[in-house]
Amino acid sequence: MGRLADDITRLCGEISALRNAREAFINNLRINWSRMLAGFREDCSRRRDDTSALRFNVSRMLADFREDHSRMAHETKAELGTFVSDLKANVAEKLAGFQAEMADAHQAWIGGSLTAERKVQRRGRGRMAGR
Repeated sequence: MGRLADDITRLCGEISALRNAREAFINNLRINWSRMLAGFREDCSRRRDDTSALRFNVSRMLADFREDHSRMAHETKAELGTFVSDLKANVAEKLAGFQAEMADAHQAWIGGSLTAERKVQRRGRGRMAGR
């Protein structure tokens, strides 16, 4: 029985060592799991804060964009109004200049401007010729 007793003693020692190793493994597993869970919760909290800050920044940027867009629309409308009125004045000035040049050219070509009587006579002749 000496050898059997030695084998049983050795097996009991191995079982005890394996049990201690398993308990250490489980303890390490619990510690690592606790650390990972704490890190996960911390990351979630940080992400929640980051998301809140991001939402705030986006809403502020949207409000600024709307305000800028509205201001630019009013400025553009005012600038277009000024441009159109300047353009009308410029066209009226050019038209007056063109009419004056046409009157000068007519006077230079014919030697004078048509009197109201001659204009009426010409119109009358034009109508009769068209019949």
